[in-house]
Amino acid sequence: MLKRSILGTIIFGLMNIAMATSVSAPATTMSMPTTSTAATTSNGYTAAQQSVLAASEDWQQAIDARNPKAITALYDPQAFFYPTFTTVISTPKELYQYFVNLTQKPQLQVIYDQENPRVYGDGTVAINSGLYTFSYMGPQHKTVKVPARFNFVYLKENGQWMIVEHHSSAVPEKQKTKH
Repeated sequence: MLKRSILGTIIFGLMNIAMATSVSAPATTMSMPTTSTAATTSNGYTAAQQSVLAASEDWQQAIDARNPKAITALYDPQAFFYPTFTTVISTPKELYQYFVNLTQKPQLQVIYDQENPRVYGDGTVAINSGLYTFSYMGPQHKTVKVPARFNFVYLKENGQWMIVEHHSSAVPEKQKTKH
């Protein structure tokens, strides 16, 4: 339990850093390998960062498939979730019910607009932050788009990235300028 408490403190600090920088900097400047000698792939990401992107893609595919069981299986049982469309969720039952409700939106999908994967320490903690857009069919058959900022905090458990914290918030509308 002490390890989780310390990890929670570290994750909270890393999330604050990620939230402060994820929207303002382009993805290429946010990519921080675990070591300065880490080899990068043709797209500029290390293998560790690629694995974080793959974990985020698993979440995206489960959302697009509108499969609440597959979505919630990607979260650690003790995960905290600060969702776009409701208040804080902290139990597996609340998490599942949130995704049951969300996946009922017709033609729901999410598209990543920007991702900034980082892997820390011994390679067991990672954050992917950036921008994504939810879309679904709304009233009068009009597509509703909800651009949002996100942070996924991952912990590698038994060789698999598990979401231990997820924050998602709608991007604020730009303030109208006065003429």
